[in-house]
Amino acid sequence: MTVADITLAVFISATAFVFLACVAQIARAIKDHSGAQPSHLGRAFLASHACAIAYAIENQKDWTMAFHVFWVPSAAARLS
Repeated sequence: MTVADITLAVFISATAFVFLACVAQIARAIKDHSGAQPSHLGRAFLASHACAIAYAIENQKDWTMAFHVFWVPSAAARLS
């Protein structure tokens, strides 16, 4: 296995994990009528973005994509 294969596998796994965690959170929010509960997906999103940056740099050789993966979510978090 090459580094590109490993980064692709980790990127896909992290993205799938975040997707499944979001689906579970949405399902919990639909069932829960006692009010909004905080989400604990911050670390999962951080790991997913780190994997996306590694994928962009190693597999795509695209530093612009890596910059946008890092910058856009962090800029959105600062605005909220």
